Amino acid sequence: MALQAYTLIPKRTKKTHRVVTDSFTAIIPEIEDLGIVVQQISAYEISQQLKIKNAPTNIIVDNSGSKPFNQADWRITTYFADPKDLAKASIDVINALIKTTRVGKTRLARNSFEIWTVDSPQDKKGNYEFDASSANSASLEFLAASLKPEGKIVIVGPTVDYGRKLYWRPKGNKLKGRASRKAAYDLTTGKTSLISGRRSTNQRDLVLGRTRSKNKGVTIIGRWVIRKGKRWPGIGVGFKMKGKLH
Repeated sequence: MALQAYTLIPKRTKKTHRVVTDSFTAIIPEIEDLGIVVQQISAYEISQQLKIKNAPTNIIVDNSGSKPFNQADWRITTYFADPKDLAKASIDVINALIKTTRVGKTRLARNSFEIWTVDSPQDKKGNYEFDASSANSASLEFLAASLKPEGKIVIVGPTVDYGRKLYWRPKGNKLKGRASRKAAYDLTTGKTSLISGRRSTNQRDLVLGRTRSKNKGVTIIGRWVIRKGKRWPGIGVGFKMKGKLH
């Protein structure tokens, strides 16, 4: 370990116009000891979080998701969230999607949803995991625990041939809103005023409104993925981080 003294860069404050200077002394590990120090500090911080039942969901070592903890050389980033919250929210989204899906000609649309995962907001193709009809709390919790920090579970569909049409014309597709307000002329007052109307919406808007308020511990957003060469609508469910340690 090396003892190193530092002097802060002088600067002038806007209010007092005085020069501010300060200095401090710190113990800096030798470069060959840096990895051990990082491991020890991270292990201690993680143990403190475990005591309050805030278990880590992702540990990134030297910017790698596969490098072992005890081989860290310079950095360990730990994310904290709860896979159970994400699993519950995913089930709520699946149920909401089924309820807002019109019964099509073949009556298969409501059973055609699929579970996908994406690694980041930039990931357009994603990975098919399994059909939503076979999803349960255990399988979704396991899937959530394997996600990368910015990853999401995406419920895609309806995946029938006419699924995109059902997405744009969901069951109960009317919402209150300004989009369809119309101007009306009042003969009595001679004034033109806006009449509040109802607007048509898509399946995403309906599902987000019904699931977000019940699942505040996660992020629920509209997502599109590439399936069989075409873009398909979906709802992405991801972690809303309770904390992050570097």
